[in-house]
Amino acid sequence: MTASEYRYMRAIDKFAKDGRAAKMTDVAVDLGYARASVYKKFCLLEQQGLIKKRDDKSVVMTDEGAKRFAEQSEVCAVCARMLSQFTGLQESLLWHDAVSVAGALSHRCSAALIRTSG
Repeated sequence: MTASEYRYMRAIDKFAKDGRAAKMTDVAVDLGYARASVYKKFCLLEQQGLIKKRDDKSVVMTDEGAKRFAEQSEVCAVCARMLSQFTGLQESLLWHDAVSVAGALSHRCSAALIRTSG
């Protein structure tokens, strides 16, 4: 999952945890992106089977989307810990960088990173 895809999935997850449906406009405001960009990304995520659009134009994660989001969240956490160890900075300050690093890793590398970290 790319860093961009993860950021969208994280926004969708955040709305779900708040008990709200993730609507395109809300995600656009949350991420600071244009609504057209969010629409395009929602279409791509839906084509990948990660989200499903509902009749009310909100989106929810599919089971596959939730699984991949959880896996990528774990990879991001490992990357944040490693970056923190090397830089001495707090993990919370490195989250954006960790998401970028994790998004650049291959699936094989991500899986190995999770296996060896814990």
